[in-house]
Amino acid sequence: MADNEGISPDPGPEFKLSKLENLPYDVKYLILENLPDHETLLRFSQSSRVFYNIFRGHRRALFQHLMFNEASEYREESYLLACLGDQLSKGIMSVAELDILYQTYSDSLPHTTYQSPWYYTEVLRGGVTLRTKICENHRGIIQHCERFMQREMKPRMEARPLNEDRVEPPPTNSERRRVMQALYKIWLLLKLHHVRVSEPEKFAVSSVNIGTQSYPLRADIARYLKLWDYWDLKVVQVLLPIFWNDMKAKYDKRGEHLIRMALCRHELACRDDYTYFVLFLNATLHLYFPHTGLKWISRSSNETEIRKHIQNVAEFLSDEDQRSHFETLGDFTGIAYIYFQQIHGSTSGENGFPGPEVFDSIPLKRLCRPGRAMDEYTMQGPEGKRRFLKSLNHASLAQADLQSCMWDDWRLESWGYFIPNFSSSGVQASSRPVDMIEDQLSSITM
Repeated sequence: MADNEGISPDPGPEFKLSKLENLPYDVKYLILENLPDHETLLRFSQSSRVFYNIFRGHRRALFQHLMFNEASEYREESYLLACLGDQLSKGIMSVAELDILYQTYSDSLPHTTYQSPWYYTEVLRGGVTLRTKICENHRGIIQHCERFMQREMKPRMEARPLNEDRVEPPPTNSERRRVMQALYKIWLLLKLHHVRVSEPEKFAVSSVNIGTQSYPLRADIARYLKLWDYWDLKVVQVLLPIFWNDMKAKYDKRGEHLIRMALCRHELACRDDYTYFVLFLNATLHLYFPHTGLKWISRSSNETEIRKHIQNVAEFLSDEDQRSHFETLGDFTGIAYIYFQQIHGSTSGENGFPGPEVFDSIPLKRLCRPGRAMDEYTMQGPEGKRRFLKSLNHASLAQADLQSCMWDDWRLESWGYFIPNFSSSGVQASSRPVDMIEDQLSSITM
């Protein structure tokens, strides 16, 4: 780059360049390129005429670089899905290939790992095309994240009506990272849930289905959940039903007729409403997540656009081969719930999944208010902690706010939430005394 490219004419003898502004042009560009986030880039550029002119001339490239750097914070999923996403969506994988993929992903999680997985190298070799794909994927993740933040960032255990004048502080970077990390994990699970498996009979007998008839869960998918932190996985569990709720509202209002019409042409008999909706749900997530095309689910008021997207889903399901595969999948949004309900921390300890002792080392969060609802657990000491964390599996719990897993400790403290104390004496520790209020708590469903 030329040193004077894009810089405004000399403003006059009174204007003196700072030491940073006197650096070579390429160095100044590198300074902008290595700023940590969009807000810092904008503020820094606006503080200097010299840097602003560089920013204005290379705005698109700088934003793309920042987007890639941010996506790289989730490289275990973002890089893998950029390299393998199409194969998982459209191809067929053998049991052996799925085992190798799991082992590669599992080995990449400890950051002390000496050898990077192959898809890290693939991204470096892939050049602009693969980097652009990663950035486009991440842009969709960001939009989902911001939408969830706007809708869900509020206390769910209010002892009294919310104060409409109260202004909630904006989400922090750590809260955004928590949600974006969960969205990437959801995307990985979605791809694995939908993948076609050649010769599935080669799965071990105990690995075929460890879920329920309505919520099938293969053990080869559940093993990924076992790798993740308890609270990180709870964020996944909190976000999944939101997709269900949003799409059910759209399906009931606009999609039911189109989906039924498309499928009935290829069936001897109509199916029940739930079967049709689960097909619609899985196919929509398969076709659109995480890209911006999914925004029509909750925000678009353009009737033509909505009908176009629903028609795309209907046409996809009109293919007999596609539909027969998706009919075997069950409701994807219940995958984390079933994992915690059936497997994680269960006394059976089957298939190598952790038993009740796994809860002993989990750090507790502020997710409760004092009251009788918690006494059932807190007075039982360590065993009460195990029972409580095992039961923390519903958004409508009277004694705890499951969505607390998404928010920072300081925010939860400002809402009056406290960390439960599982002591054998039954004495509750609380930073702020509160009367017995659980009878006033409203039940929240998702």
